Amino acid sequence: MGKGRKGKGRHAMGPENGKWVGDAISYVGVHSWIKRTLGEPRMCQECGRTRQPKGMKKSYFEWANVSGKYLRVVGDWKRLCAKCHRIMDRHLVLGRKKSSRNTSGYKGVSWEKDRKKWGASVERNGKHIRLGRFATKEEAAQAVAKYRLTE
Repeated sequence: MGKGRKGKGRHAMGPENGKWVGDAISYVGVHSWIKRTLGEPRMCQECGRTRQPKGMKKSYFEWANVSGKYLRVVGDWKRLCAKCHRIMDRHLVLGRKKSSRNTSGYKGVSWEKDRKKWGASVERNGKHIRLGRFATKEEAAQAVAKYRLTE
């Protein structure tokens, strides 16, 4: 039958298939869908790279979700190399709402009740690194940001 199969039954595509879940699709499912729909990415739309560096894994070019909502919308995806994808993901994570338990509003900044100061810390290679104690949460956040820029 080929692409865009029609009809009912287990080979039907889309809403005609009895197992169709619509937008409630899993992370793996939506990535499989985008690869079936647009194929394997072979270039980076951000930096323009078309060759993967020597020694890198086979799937160096990846489909990246732009909105972070993982919808079945072709325009919500872009081709990126692994490096540009990680940079984009870092920007998305920094823009996300913090946990309701986060009293400072900054990642890596916490109130040290016994010392009555704001503590700054980061995690690197699975190890907890303390950056110091500060009078204000803004100073502590600056210390965290400065450390992350040097990574």
